[in-house]
Amino acid sequence: MSKFWGAVFAIIFIGITGLFLASALQEIHFTDLETECRFDRGESVNVDVTNNNELEFEGYFPVQTTQADMKYTYKHRNDRIVLNILAENEYEPEDFENTCYAVGVYEASTTPIEGQKWVTVKHQGEQVYKSRINFR
Repeated sequence: MSKFWGAVFAIIFIGITGLFLASALQEIHFTDLETECRFDRGESVNVDVTNNNELEFEGYFPVQTTQADMKYTYKHRNDRIVLNILAENEYEPEDFENTCYAVGVYEASTTPIEGQKWVTVKHQGEQVYKSRINFR
């Protein structure tokens, strides 16, 4: 019976450790990823490099509704970094209230990066920013 409980404990321990390591290995962290209601419906993207060699992304773009589900894909392979911000489950609203327009908003930062990288940001799959950045 003690072997059984030892095996159960080992499985639980390995599972918890795996979840911790997976979250620690995440290369990007979002502090804001949502839709908002704005009176302007423009598009903006800003990419900065911190003193710690982290990338900071901030931007917004028009979406169909404030009820859209905001998602992202992030790929960092070799000399390329691609962040794609997506609005899913969009539908055209039946009416607008006070000329308020839906906008997808995001703010994120990465773990420290080294070397020279091509950094690309996309909104709904369309490239809105691309630059070659030299990290220390």
